[in-house]
Order: sequence, then C-alpha cells, then structure tokens
Amino acid sequence: MSDGEFSFADEFEAFGEELEGKPLPKGEYEMVVVKSTAAITQGGKQCFKVVLEAMNGPQQGRQVSEQLTWSPENSVAARIFAQGLKAMGASQEWIKSERPTADQIAAHMLGQKILVGLDEDEYLGQPRNRVRFRKNLGVDSAISSGDYSGASTLGDGEQEISLDDDDIELGGEGLTMTGAVNPPTKDDDWS
Repeated sequence: MSDGEFSFADEFEAFGEELEGKPLPKGEYEMVVVKSTAAITQGGKQCFKVVLEAMNGPQQGRQVSEQLTWSPENSVAARIFAQGLKAMGASQEWIKSERPTADQIAAHMLGQKILVGLDEDEYLGQPRNRVRFRKNLGVDSAISSGDYSGASTLGDGEQEISLDDDDIELGGEGLTMTGAVNPPTKDDDWS
C-alpha cells in the first residue's frame, strides 16, 4: 500500500477495542454527557438516552451509552431515575421550579461532567458497563453550548435496558444504572 492510501486496518486500529464492543475496564472515571436525547421506549415509557465520554486517562474519548427509564410503578426505579438525572445536573428542585419539557431536560444534561464508577457486565450475551453515578462535577461549556464535535449518536439497534430488580443495587457510594457498549450496526447514522 502506498502512502496516503486509505486503509481499513489503520482505521480499525485507531478505534481499538471500541469497535469490538468491549466495555471500559472497571474503575472510577470522570465522564461528560456528550449526547442526551429524550425518547419513548417500546413499552411507551419516557426515557433519556445519554452517551458519556471518558474525559481523561488511558480511556479518554471512550464512550458508554446509558438509558434512564421513568418507571413510576416501581418506587425504587423511580428514585434511581431521579437520582440519575440529578447526577447529570437535572435535580428534582430544578425540574419542579422550571417545569422543563423532556427535550429541555435532555439539553440541560448535555455537557454535565460526572464522576462515575464502572463495572464490567454482560446482558443478553453482549458486553456492557454497569454505571454508578457518584456525583456531578460541573459543566463543560464547549459541549453544553453545542461547540463539541466528538459526540456520537445512539443507534436504532440499541436495546432498551429496564431497571428491574436484577439491575438495581442500592447502598455503597453510588447509584447503579446499567448501560451497554453497543457495537455499530448497519442502521447507525454515520454522518
């Protein structure tokens, strides 16, 4: 191959394990919300789909997708949902006083810096990270203002992750949510 010629091998090497769908190693990470979207699950529930990106260290730039689903019929799931929003800058107090729409909440979470704990896990045979929200670290103004160009999109092929009793862990230092590291599919928007 001559210099300057396109090489998928070089492109794949640049992505590393991300294309293989491997979860980030277990540990604590400073992450930032680079994508946040209000949506409706297949079951008709309100949810937020977010992409968190590692801000520093050897995993800098790697991303984890997360879905928070509003399940008012389950008080534990409802509390975990509210605590997840709070960690991403959308506290109950703010929501009650400002009365934002779901899209406005999603926009408000964009650029929020968060300390999280990640565990490696598997769901339906697919690798994923289990996310424990520790605390909010402030706002990355470049992302919240829309000047960030590194955000990826969530693909239509992603699976909904519900907050059933198997996914909820209370206690310890943080809140546990589940998220998937999803390999690209043919339906992903690559623009």
